[in-house]
Amino acid sequence: DRLQNRSRPRSKYGNVRTDGFDSKRERNLYTSLRASLKGGALRALGRQVEFRLPGGVIYKADFVAIHNDGRIEVMDAKGVRTAVYKVKARLMTAIGYPVTEL
Repeated sequence: DRLQNRSRPRSKYGNVRTDGFDSKRERNLYTSLRASLKGGALRALGRQVEFRLPGGVIYKADFVAIHNDGRIEVMDAKGVRTAVYKVKARLMTAIGYPVTEL
């Protein structure tokens, strides 16, 4: 059938979804962070963690790592820094969780 042979449309920012991740970059970062967790460098690792921000805004972090010293690190596999992302990142910093862009 003609519809079955169609390739998937290109994403808005050109990322390629891979193995359940939004991009190859995100998948590769997860693989690296998971190795750090297994190697004992991290206490815990979360993926697609939601934060409720002031004004009813929701920010979904790609990764949240808890380091062995108890420090919490919010990480995002950023390709394109949209205006919406910049606002949410500022709100995250305001509540004490600055976003590390990877």
